[in-house]
Amino acid sequence: MPEKWVDKLLKSICASGSFDKLHDGIQDLMLEGFSVAQLISQIHDNVVASDELSDQQKTVICERIAIVESRLMDGANENLQMLDLASVIMNELTKA
Repeated sequence: MPEKWVDKLLKSICASGSFDKLHDGIQDLMLEGFSVAQLISQIHDNVVASDELSDQQKTVICERIAIVESRLMDGANENLQMLDLASVIMNELTKA
């Protein structure tokens, strides 16, 4: 998956604080046909390497990544799981 999509998700869509923008951004990603497993892997790599996030924020996001991956292995809907993960990321990025 091109890195520009992951950057757009993390730095523009999730940082917006708008669930409507988040929903539309996830829909766009899903319609592009990218592998959700690959997207989650790249999100994980970006979160772990980030200097902008605190250790607590990284912990919350990585814990949700583990939950989402488990649910996906159990057959959960990819779109709903991406919305769940992205909403947790948005919450952590917009904390005061």
